[in-house]
Amino acid sequence: MINLTNNEYLSEHLKAHAEGRNVLILAEVDCPFIPGLGGNKVTHRLEHRWLSMDPTATGDEVCCVQGSDITYWTKEELEEMGTLDEHSSLFDSFNCF
Repeated sequence: MINLTNNEYLSEHLKAHAEGRNVLILAEVDCPFIPGLGGNKVTHRLEHRWLSMDPTATGDEVCCVQGSDITYWTKEELEEMGTLDEHSSLFDSFNCF
């Protein structure tokens, strides 16, 4: 796992990790909203990008984003999974493969 948190080439985020050609980026949403009928306020966005090549620790290489998807999460869900713990990997909380 490569820690890309605070990488200058990524948009504003709380955490970013890479494993193989997969990158997970966790960020707070600019304006929390309530999706569907559940009534829970979504506060965070998780973006999964799959790349054309493995990233390096500096994250400064040029590679193509072959695809991406975004899911939305409440703070409570992330706390329950331990995702917001500064020492946890995003790949420990999310299975994207």
